[in-house]
Amino acid sequence: MVIRKMRAREQSTRLEQLAAGVGEQWTLDTTGEYLVIGRGKRRRKKEEDSKIIAAWELFVSYAWFLYEHREEILSTERMFLTPVPLKNELAYTGTSGFSNPTIGVYLEWWESCNGAKTVNEQGEEVLMVSISGSPLTGANSCQMVTRDGRVEKIWVKGYGNYWQSFIRINMKYSEKKDLCKPYTLEKLIERLQSKWYQRILPFL
Repeated sequence: MVIRKMRAREQSTRLEQLAAGVGEQWTLDTTGEYLVIGRGKRRRKKEEDSKIIAAWELFVSYAWFLYEHREEILSTERMFLTPVPLKNELAYTGTSGFSNPTIGVYLEWWESCNGAKTVNEQGEEVLMVSISGSPLTGANSCQMVTRDGRVEKIWVKGYGNYWQSFIRINMKYSEKKDLCKPYTLEKLIERLQSKWYQRILPFL
């Protein structure tokens, strides 16, 4: 029991140190969904899960399309702040710091974080779309998507670099998210597709 308490105290201290390096909004999970001590894990409702999954699949399917339109998205606030369905989780902290990521956050992260946009072992370009793992041990299970829409799970070295840089970028735009009425993901894709079609129409 004493050893267990010591380990818990050491983990808490380490998490506080990690939080200090990212920002004060990064906190321990209090819902019981990610930090589970002595009781069962809280489960989301099935309806909630199905909506998240459907929205997530849409985001992943169009990730490269959105990346190719990054200049327009990054220069238009409503596009930049289009919310992305959440599927990034850290053990002990859950979604803290990952809350309400946007298309613009992902684009900025893909461009600035070494390894977030890279080439896989088959020589294919890939974008990292999901970051899940432990900030303490570095154990992780992330997801990449290829240009043809194939999703692959991978383990990444230097995991801290990925989640810390994502959280810093995401938290940088926290206030703006409350001041702007962004597009929905569906509307953003529809709008970009319409503009793209109008540009190529004279050549058809």
